[in-house]
Amino acid sequence: MNDWVIETEGVSRRFGSIQAVDSLDLHVPKGAVAGFLGPNGAGKTTTIRMLLGLIRPQGGAIRLGGHDIHRARRKALTGVGSLVETPAHYPHLTGAENLDIACHMAGLPRRERDRVLDLVGLAGAATRRVKGYSLGMRQRLGLARALLGNPKLLILDEPTNGLDPSGIHEMRTLIREAPERFGATVLVSSHLLGEIEQTANHVALMHRGKLLFQDTIAALMDAHPGGLTIRLDRPAEALTRVRTTHADAAKLDDGIRLPGRFSAAERAAINRDLVEAGFAVSDLTLVKPSLESIFLERTGGTGDLQ
Repeated sequence: MNDWVIETEGVSRRFGSIQAVDSLDLHVPKGAVAGFLGPNGAGKTTTIRMLLGLIRPQGGAIRLGGHDIHRARRKALTGVGSLVETPAHYPHLTGAENLDIACHMAGLPRRERDRVLDLVGLAGAATRRVKGYSLGMRQRLGLARALLGNPKLLILDEPTNGLDPSGIHEMRTLIREAPERFGATVLVSSHLLGEIEQTANHVALMHRGKLLFQDTIAALMDAHPGGLTIRLDRPAEALTRVRTTHADAAKLDDGIRLPGRFSAAERAAINRDLVEAGFAVSDLTLVKPSLESIFLERTGGTGDLQ
């Protein structure tokens, strides 16, 4: 058996005339924190609902932990915790009582309730009725329920929705540390690429139902090395000069941009050449690509990111 915790082959799902997911081959390795990224409407939530068996794909196969979700549903979903969209709770019950029900249904002891409430920072609000919880507190309670029983796979759909900055920071920490602290593999979806950049070590980019890329974030960054921005006078003339050695250089309003990687010695040599040629160089800046800039590049600027 391979080390894929999540494995899909050719998974597709259509709603009327809309192809929500198109021939998806998604692979998430054991121990990864995998960011599942794309704008709203990319097909992420539909994919997650299929992974959890909430809706059926119209083609393809899904395996969780090596078990086909449709042939061995119970085995595939055992040890899977999830937080999908806005979690549903019993508003007239307290946070602790909501988790008591979940523990009872899963055959878990009450101490498990207290453990997860403490993990998500809700121990102090455990005896309050959920109808008085803020959206962020309800999101935390949903995460607490997902963490019951120490699942080996966590599937989280937009988990920072409704959280304040402190809550977002705590959620990031929980997600980032989940493999080490809980032995869990994590698939976390978001349209906020900057958030995932701070938590994940793997990434899958999705757009209009199709998977554009999947691998480690390091591999994605290696494929998009960034470049060097040089601010100087007479950028059109400077562009002509640097293109003798860097044919892919581009002109900016107040300078030029050279794609690629540049060592300190290479930057110094470029600067010296321009200065000796009479250009007034005011700044040289290494440009490191972000997940958002890479996504926009791969989608031709049509990512509609928020």
